[in-house]
Amino acid sequence: MNTFNKLILWCSFLLVLSACNQKTEYIEITGETMGSTYSIKLKGHKGLKPKIDSLLTEFSSLFSTYDENSFLYKFNHNTLTNEDFQRLTERQCKWMTDVFKTSLIIYHKTDKAFNPALGPLFRFWGFGDNSSNPEKIDSLVIDSLLQYCNYENFSLKGCFPQKPNPHSELNYNAIAAGYSTDIISALLDSLGIEDYLINITGELKARGVNPNGKIWTISIERPTDNKTSMNDGMFTVELNNKAMATSGNYRNFFRKDGKKYGHTINPKTGYPTQNNLLSATVIAKYGANCDALATALMVIGFEEARRLILSDDNYDGVLIYEKDGRMRTWVSWDE
Repeated sequence: MNTFNKLILWCSFLLVLSACNQKTEYIEITGETMGSTYSIKLKGHKGLKPKIDSLLTEFSSLFSTYDENSFLYKFNHNTLTNEDFQRLTERQCKWMTDVFKTSLIIYHKTDKAFNPALGPLFRFWGFGDNSSNPEKIDSLVIDSLLQYCNYENFSLKGCFPQKPNPHSELNYNAIAAGYSTDIISALLDSLGIEDYLINITGELKARGVNPNGKIWTISIERPTDNKTSMNDGMFTVELNNKAMATSGNYRNFFRKDGKKYGHTINPKTGYPTQNNLLSATVIAKYGANCDALATALMVIGFEEARRLILSDDNYDGVLIYEKDGRMRTWVSWDE
């Protein structure tokens, strides 16, 4: 081999070595969805934002409870037309079926503590879309609304939900964001992306490692009564190819006659739940399950939440609760 060819070979080797040693750049994609925001950090794939935005827009057009043109809004207000049914895509039918059936599983698993049929009660308490807090808390009104709030009385015909009463409604806000992380995760997986962190309205799903080559580390917020800004991190967890959701009453609440009313409604009483659990974080394979179960745990309180998490190896959890005037933390993997 002559000197020139040796030089070419050496230069080619250096170029290959240099390319192998370069770290693939992480990028962040951000946007708005479901009345809030999303953020996706991932390695090595640009130009995804239009596809992600399109997918989330299609998702919101199905499950939004405040968009007057969404399928669920029209379902709740009894204004669906044949054209609305015909407009549904095969993908949207799958989403509706998945969310309906997963909700029913968590509904029974939690002894009805997770209940997507509480729309009339959310509106009474002022936690529904475009609703205000009640001037008078009337137990007779609450009892009358409870009759419309049995999720087990809903059914599916094909992929279309069927309501038991014109006054009944479906509200999937406590599972939809978690399910959307599963959708976006499936998209990224199909593109061969192995390292990412998805955050959609606070619901998370991670795969692989962060830019430092380590498992993604997530901070759980300290649950204090602060409606307008982020609280300090209280606890950190490693999210190793899992999803995570946190639920709490410390942001969405109101006070009346010296009493605090949070947005987590107890489906058995119709009243906002009152217990010593301040926040519940659930870690599992699927974001939908995490989202729904975290909401249910806030209803049932610390002791029952602890028992429920320990009873199923598919779930891990972090519970922040109050005992003897102090804020305490329980983690399932320390049991």
